Amino acid sequence: MKKFSILVLLIVGLVTVDLFSQSLPPKTIQLSNAISRDYVTLTARGNGKSTGLAVSGNLMNKTSQEIFINVNLNDGFYLSNSGAGQNMIATQVLYADTRFYTNGNSKFISLPPNENVQIIFIAFCADFFHDNPRESEEFTWISMPSRLRRISSNISRFMADNLNDFHVKPVQLALWNYQGLSPDLIALKYESSSSDWSIAAGILDY
Repeated sequence: MKKFSILVLLIVGLVTVDLFSQSLPPKTIQLSNAISRDYVTLTARGNGKSTGLAVSGNLMNKTSQEIFINVNLNDGFYLSNSGAGQNMIATQVLYADTRFYTNGNSKFISLPPNENVQIIFIAFCADFFHDNPRESEEFTWISMPSRLRRISSNISRFMADNLNDFHVKPVQLALWNYQGLSPDLIALKYESSSSDWSIAAGILDY
């Protein structure tokens, strides 16, 4: 039985951009809205991970204006796998080196006009029994399945409020447990502690 792998995020820095320090934060847009309005195209693929910095990709700004994408993906961002590997729920989008900009409560990445930007998603496995997404497997953003909407909203809010602490293990446990998987079954693939489970219990009602 294949063990799940986890990549713990070390945020290089919460970068405050001097350009915005004397003005209001820039107007940000949710990535889902930017795609729906055809401002941006997304290409995304697996990188062998199941949890954390688990989906790599690119965002192409198709417009002549700079676009500011909100780091936090409200209610979750469902990534459908083109292959047999896991589908994923992303909660944050960052630059590929894990940087992002911050101005007060606003966290965002900037997409220059008509440019392609490398990004990485903080994402979580939605399919316990499938293999980790491979680099050859591509993802497409689709609407959140109704069965996952509640837990996706919970984990997205939790990650937005606790991004610096990066509790990815408890979030992954909560997502699987919500789908009816027992702690004993999860333990066959995924190592965790009693502390992780305590936090996961809170996420289920977050």
